[in-house]
Amino acid sequence: PMPPPKSRKKITTMSEPDELYTVRAQYWLGHYALSLDEARQAARRPMPPHLKSEREELVLRAQLALGNYDKVIADGSGMDKPLSMQALALHAMYLSSSLDARSSVVDNLKVLMSNPEAASNTSAQLTACHIYLHANLLREALQCVHHGLTMEHLAMCVQIYIKIDRFDLANESFNLLKQADEDSILAQLASAYLAIAKGSSSSADAIHIFGGLSEQYGPSIMLLNCMAVANMVAG
Repeated sequence: PMPPPKSRKKITTMSEPDELYTVRAQYWLGHYALSLDEARQAARRPMPPHLKSEREELVLRAQLALGNYDKVIADGSGMDKPLSMQALALHAMYLSSSLDARSSVVDNLKVLMSNPEAASNTSAQLTACHIYLHANLLREALQCVHHGLTMEHLAMCVQIYIKIDRFDLANESFNLLKQADEDSILAQLASAYLAIAKGSSSSADAIHIFGGLSEQYGPSIMLLNCMAVANMVAG
């Protein structure tokens, strides 16, 4: 059976207002170019080392979402790079590879994640989860995030449990997400995804959430696609 969500450890919310709050918000909402611009502006401001590292990761994540795979591979590859950056480079390699070559990228990912550092590197775990999802390796994807150490991990748990029709576990992960920060963008998106998954009776809730986020932050392709799906489910 798929592992259930864990709640024993303190969740790193990553949602407190700080120098990267807007960078994260724009990224999560699908405004990748805006997130990239904001990250570049944030580079001019002083910030602690852990936020500098996260900013570099968010830059690569935005580049990846924009399809700039060569840039991500160039900036993230190399044994001298942090594990999280190497994982993002592998993600870019996976997305830019032919179908036949993708299995070797997954093999390289497994080697990377066998590094002892990976057990405590939540960013690398998140990227590995995304790659495994692309490869339809749902069990491996869930094993990367099921401890729910960050809000992004919990948000991915919600999506994976929905995908395997385990709404009970999806709701457990969502409740942990709400406990961490009920008003966060990730909690709102997770709530909308659950509403869509539950069918036409709840789709109005999803439409309301996506509409509110679009009004507050501007419509992105991602939000518009989600809104379209919610309206299709509504019938």
